[in-house]
Amino acid sequence: MTLLRRILGKSRFWLIRRRTLFLLISIAALLIAAAGVYAYLQPPDLPPGPAPDKLPLEGKKILIDVGHGGIDSGTNTKEGFLEKTVNLEMSKILKPRLEALGAKVLLSRESDVDLSGLAPDHPQRYRTDLTNRVRWANDKEGDLLLSLHINSARDPQMRGAILLYHPKTPFTDQSKELAHTLQKELNGYYAHYAKRGEFYRHQPYGGDFFVLEYVKMPSVIVEMGFITNYQDRALFLKADFRNALAQKIADGVVKYVNQEPVKKTFFEWLWPGWGHQSDGPGDGPGESAADMVLAPAPQAGSAVIGDPQADPAALPPKGKLAIIIDDLGNYAGGVEEILAVNRPLTVAVMPFFKDSKQLATRAHHLGFEVMIHIPMESDHVPTAWHGPRYVTANMQREQIAALLDDARDVMPFASGVNNHMGIVISRDEASALTTLEEIKKRQWYFVDSVTVSDSVFPRLAKEIGVPIIRRDVFLDHEKNDVNYIKGQLMKAGRLALKQGQAVAIGHVGSRGKTAAQAIRESIGPLEKMGVDLVFVSDLVNSHSAAHDAALVKGNLSATK
Repeated sequence: MTLLRRILGKSRFWLIRRRTLFLLISIAALLIAAAGVYAYLQPPDLPPGPAPDKLPLEGKKILIDVGHGGIDSGTNTKEGFLEKTVNLEMSKILKPRLEALGAKVLLSRESDVDLSGLAPDHPQRYRTDLTNRVRWANDKEGDLLLSLHINSARDPQMRGAILLYHPKTPFTDQSKELAHTLQKELNGYYAHYAKRGEFYRHQPYGGDFFVLEYVKMPSVIVEMGFITNYQDRALFLKADFRNALAQKIADGVVKYVNQEPVKKTFFEWLWPGWGHQSDGPGDGPGESAADMVLAPAPQAGSAVIGDPQADPAALPPKGKLAIIIDDLGNYAGGVEEILAVNRPLTVAVMPFFKDSKQLATRAHHLGFEVMIHIPMESDHVPTAWHGPRYVTANMQREQIAALLDDARDVMPFASGVNNHMGIVISRDEASALTTLEEIKKRQWYFVDSVTVSDSVFPRLAKEIGVPIIRRDVFLDHEKNDVNYIKGQLMKAGRLALKQGQAVAIGHVGSRGKTAAQAIRESIGPLEKMGVDLVFVSDLVNSHSAAHDAALVKGNLSATK
């Protein structure tokens, strides 16, 4: 009996110990699980930011090549407006602004001298001056070089800034990125001063410039304005303009130095397209597959130059691709990502939402081309997808005119119009003709989005003399997927090379972030193919980088 009690006592003891141990393990497991859930629900830790006293250009050495000087006055006017003087003044204004951002800044000259050290009539003075500029820059071993100049052109209406880079150096990729970053800043700045119809929005141009060819660092020429344009000349006489322009250049340098490549998550790296789902009909008023009765991609946007296999000599050296981003407005998603793209894009803003005016103005001041994205009647989508106001087949002329006038009031700087949806109008000859006639009165171009294969817009526009471009490729109407959109961009690039030019259309909204990522990742491959990204107006007006090349010919002596 005593033995039995001892055995039972020990059993109870071990049973209690086991229960206690199990309870402790259970509590520990619950605590670990709770900690995991807590950590999961917390916002992700941000990487440590810069130290409070660290400046955005800290540790960078920036060289400013002050154009011309001494006997070489650059481009001038008979009233005594000297380029060399403006270049030096702007360099002295820019220097402290860059220094305030943490950079060490050196000027090639700080007074009215050239760098040749030779007599004014010496036959080698000019070439020696350029050679010494290169030697100075390479001796100083800067992180980048800005060569400041003022432009000239035979056409006195040309104004604004143009960035130049050399297309065949070890630093071309960096120089081109710097040029595009500064060009975007300065296009946006000049947008505050330009009137509708003035050509001020330029693109960087790659050319054979002596200083840029031989310096051993990323380098650009900043043609800050046109001495041959009276408005630009008047602006450079104002201290406020000079100070603000210098600040814009400094802002562009900061953006270039601190820009980051597109990042991918682990799952996107492991499985391309991770997390990108196809759009459904509930995505809102954007163009959807339901609104598009599509034939094969139209070829009428440009004349086909020739078959690259049969006649390579007939092809131009480059193709021009205009990318339109539709559906801005109504607080659509992905807009910030699109506006961060560092290449020319044309944004089409729907005019009658609460945020339309503010958004269009912001895009305009950021240097983008803005179009009016006019909703037109479609019978394939819910009525709400048209937006607050749209062109219908039963509208009278005065109603269409009033609608376009109200749209113009929202964005008076708009260059043209394209249709949002609009299957019914695209097939209705009377409505399409009236709309085009009113567009012509307002001196806009028209882009046919080609939501239907038998659109009457191209024929009618040609008959009445409205500049028209047709969409060649939709980027994202079938799939909201980065790799798919990149494939569509390559398709558009090949068309641009074959035809000389092409137009592709993407969208914001649920597809905006994906489209922006695809565009950013496609810039390099497209440019290596020989495709330039341009604004739609470059295709319509034939004002392009090639045209800009002619603009700077009068000033090439400053840099060759």
